[in-house]
Amino acid sequence: MNEIDIIPPSGWSYLADACMKPIMLLVSGALKEAPQETHFWNNHKLPAELLAWLWREKMVKVVGIPDVPPAYLGPVPRMHLPIFGGWKDYVALEVTKDIPWYVGWRTARVCGISRIPVTGHRIRCLVGGEDTEFFALTAAGHQLTVRLLLRGIVGDGGPFCQVPLR
Repeated sequence: MNEIDIIPPSGWSYLADACMKPIMLLVSGALKEAPQETHFWNNHKLPAELLAWLWREKMVKVVGIPDVPPAYLGPVPRMHLPIFGGWKDYVALEVTKDIPWYVGWRTARVCGISRIPVTGHRIRCLVGGEDTEFFALTAAGHQLTVRLLLRGIVGDGGPFCQVPLR
């Protein structure tokens, strides 16, 4: 794919994200770590026809955790609420290009991308019950190579605890 906009701008959501930051810090149970930043308004589903051109060689495949609770409890995104039994396992990922990029994920059931641009080389992403392939795209739709740095747990105070969590 060349020079196409597949990631819609996040628009007004920056204000909502700023308001949610202290709440997300509290529900993480890890007050000294960067809180979860992604909310439903930041996620964008990618249509199946766009997935065919993603190169698996540039992705990171992460094995899911079978006994993790479901992502949602009714309409509530339980996965983002560790103190209420949400997901705590994460992966730290890295790209080598020094340009803004977007982190995406693909499971057997869903494919999406965060509309919040990553301005550094690294990002943390939660790991759920399904095997997941993480990928990176530029705003123009160019795929970047992703590298797995480590797996960790929210609250472990690991070396990447201040890296944004999406």
